[in-house]
Amino acid sequence: MRWFRIVTNIALTVLLLFDVALGVQVYIHGWPARVTLTDASPGVETVKVSRIAFTTEDVWILAALVGANMLLMYVAWRFNKRDSVSA
Repeated sequence: MRWFRIVTNIALTVLLLFDVALGVQVYIHGWPARVTLTDASPGVETVKVSRIAFTTEDVWILAALVGANMLLMYVAWRFNKRDSVSA
């Protein structure tokens, strides 16, 4: 089962790095926005910036990511705890 522990630790590391990268991008650039450019009149353009709403689909995706993080952390902890006891 050592291979499963290695795969679990790698998956946990990749998922946590993805979470950190996503958090840094939101922190640096802010929440995503939609930019719309329209012609108000000849030679005049208007720009409208509107925030993209946090939808219920986003909530489910966030819940799945948090659940995956928690599950992988638990599995990695259990395998690491079991290996330290048997050593």
